[in-house]
Amino acid sequence: MEIVTTTPLPELYSITESETTFGLNSEVNIWNDSCPVLTIPAEFVHKYLYSSVDVVLTTILMPIAICLGCLLNGGFLYVVASIQSMQTTTNFYLANLAVCDGLYLLSTSYAIRSYIVSGTVSRNAVQDGDISCVILVLQTLFYVASLAFITLVTMERFFGICYPIKSLALNRRRRTVKLAVGAWLISLAVGFLYTMPYMYVEKICINWPDEERFADLPKVVGWCTGSLIPKRFTIFPIIIRGCKALTFGIPFILCTIMCIKIVAALGKRPLPKSQAERARLHVTRMLLVNNTVFFICNIPSTVLHICVISALFVGTSIVPEEVITTMIQTAIACTLINSAVNPIIYNASNPRYRQAFCQAFTTCLCSRRDGKGGQQTSQLSTVDQRRLGTTSSKIEDVSENK
Repeated sequence: MEIVTTTPLPELYSITESETTFGLNSEVNIWNDSCPVLTIPAEFVHKYLYSSVDVVLTTILMPIAICLGCLLNGGFLYVVASIQSMQTTTNFYLANLAVCDGLYLLSTSYAIRSYIVSGTVSRNAVQDGDISCVILVLQTLFYVASLAFITLVTMERFFGICYPIKSLALNRRRRTVKLAVGAWLISLAVGFLYTMPYMYVEKICINWPDEERFADLPKVVGWCTGSLIPKRFTIFPIIIRGCKALTFGIPFILCTIMCIKIVAALGKRPLPKSQAERARLHVTRMLLVNNTVFFICNIPSTVLHICVISALFVGTSIVPEEVITTMIQTAIACTLINSAVNPIIYNASNPRYRQAFCQAFTTCLCSRRDGKGGQQTSQLSTVDQRRLGTTSSKIEDVSENK
């Protein structure tokens, strides 16, 4: 017996893995004990295929975000590595955040390959197999790690502004490295936990409508629906979804409280007069803007998780499917943009970072020139770099200890 289904099976998305919840009432019949069979009416075929918005996201927005984000985040890492005055505790956390963003963007490039290979059925992983699910684990790891480092860098500024004495202990190199390693390990564990329901590919045999326009669609597709969780543990998916919402909610609440206290502490102080005070104010303002952009861009995926949890409790979706699809597409676009724009925020809101970027890349370009003129320019740039490093490092040391 074949079961007619009107709801799509889970599909692999960035961050928001699937529409699992909205397939709660779907059933399949095991055929030959190996391939579940789905018969799909013509009016529901579009749910399994790439929409026009999906095509735009995959073929236009993703390549732009990946190229731009990798260049910008890589550039920031180069600046931190080459300019000694940029090697501070704050920038150490921001460098880890840049690594998270760059690797996340690279992992999303698999969606482009999936589209090129399948071209029709959305997120069809039957050809690549379980590597598709491994990519999902990596995406979740880098996303959770970015939340962790946003929280750490906010905490570092919070103690630096509100509790300057305590910040001296927190800013020790060994403690900073331990916090960063701990953030990566926790993110790895959480990423694995969250993707346990999507750990391997399951093949599905589909009976498409008997129409000429559907004749070229593949008869066998695969999605990351293989779960490591025993089916009798029906409460576990609800727990996982709840934890996903908390993964965003807890850092959001903590960072919001710390940012409010930072602003209040700065508001009680007189206008900055010294160069050190202005440098500290610029760094703090930069991080406040960065936090605001980060959490705004992640609101759509959090709202989606809440909708999923509600559907798991009541057994059916309480939000129209069209709205859910729009939320998924919005969440993907926002996370891509957020992962690419952080270095732009740094340069736009902090003149010291702009100067460091210009200095690092000017020195790099000058060092490549041949001839006497290029050597003289390179030497001048090196002198300027040393002068900048000496001055800025003094400013940073003073500002971080206040």
